[in-house]
Amino acid sequence: MVRAALPLPELKYAEEPTSDEVVCSYGVVTARKVSLLREAKGVLTFGKDETGFLATFALEISKHRNWARETDGLVTRVAF
Repeated sequence: MVRAALPLPELKYAEEPTSDEVVCSYGVVTARKVSLLREAKGVLTFGKDETGFLATFALEISKHRNWARETDGLVTRVAF
């Protein structure tokens, strides 16, 4: 659904349905499968080295803005 809403070739998404890989591309955080144990641990400590979905999402939110989207021109190609 995210891919349909943001059809930009520059964005990378979590692809493998059985993997718990978390992908962050231009501040857009995606995951196909979420491990509850990993997420519970990540909620307590989030930072650049954490790899869980919630920790990655919290880190991106804490940045308040993703400047790479603007400098790479992505904001001009998405309707708000």
